[in-house]
Amino acid sequence: MHRLLALAVALPLAAAAPGAAQEATPMGSAAPPDAAECRVAPRPIEDFRALLGTPVPPTPETFAAPAGDPADPAVVEGVLATVRELLACHNAGDFQRQAALYTDAGFVEDFRGLAEDDVAAIATPSPGFLPPLRLVTVRDVVVLDDGRVGAVVVTFTSEVERDDYLFLVEQDGRYLVDHFVDEYVPSVAGTPTP
Repeated sequence: MHRLLALAVALPLAAAAPGAAQEATPMGSAAPPDAAECRVAPRPIEDFRALLGTPVPPTPETFAAPAGDPADPAVVEGVLATVRELLACHNAGDFQRQAALYTDAGFVEDFRGLAEDDVAAIATPSPGFLPPLRLVTVRDVVVLDDGRVGAVVVTFTSEVERDDYLFLVEQDGRYLVDHFVDEYVPSVAGTPTP
């Protein structure tokens, strides 16, 4: 089954104070974003069908977060607005709307290898299908040389805490997920993923 459905991809939310983009923002007691906050227009189901059976490349064993300049408060606010909606769509079980918050490249990366059963499940929003995601923290929000924004994000679901690294780009006045590294381990050395 697709990793979004099987692993409950953890996409976080935080409200960083102005000028504090590099610092962790504890939010562990925050309630999961409500499904009503998932308002983006859904990605067409035909986009998912186009990925049926596409090969899934192996996951790189190492990853090092790329260096960048601290993001200013406006960038952090934009990223967090998108991430909050991602969590809301996750909590609504609405993967078509969640996928609309990815760039085309990010969408293909996350949804490669779908089976027909996966597409059928995606076509029917199912609140409660996955445990609700809660934010723990977001840290190290940076603007990268290529213009993307990177951030370490931590979420909590089903008594499991996850760290992930997101790359986002601004398109049409909002930030979209362009690439991510699941279960990022800051102490692991490696080459930044493009």
